[in-house]
Amino acid sequence: MPSRLLIDYSDYTLRNRMASRYEGTGKAEPSVKNSLLRTSRVLLVALFRATRVLLVVGCAVILTSIGGAAIYASPVTLPLLLLVAMNSPERRWRIAAAVVGGLTALEAVWAVAWQLWPQVGSFAIGALAGVVCTVGMLKSRALIVEP
Repeated sequence: MPSRLLIDYSDYTLRNRMASRYEGTGKAEPSVKNSLLRTSRVLLVALFRATRVLLVVGCAVILTSIGGAAIYASPVTLPLLLLVAMNSPERRWRIAAAVVGGLTALEAVWAVAWQLWPQVGSFAIGALAGVVCTVGMLKSRALIVEP
């Protein structure tokens, strides 16, 4: 089985694969609608959607909190936001994850730059990192190789 990061949300592709597998063989096409595969797939999609919402909203709340919690949480939240930006089928969630991830990267890099070089363009370095992270997350979907 090829490794893929994208989750195929459409039932259409699965039906086409099943139909082409049984086309011309004289065998009856198995019912995809009532199968365990279909049920587990629906549950997986529902779980991913709920996790996606909680993750993006939770990271946004952490980002707006006072005390710099996003700085300490960024090693965990940035890879998770990247997964949401890569795997989400809806454009609005890809953009939301990329923007929240970019702002998290901005805050984390700004804090590191402030410790290393106080008041010497540390916000500009953080802003540059935030823009690069946002653009990278938005373009990350193009990096997935289809089997």
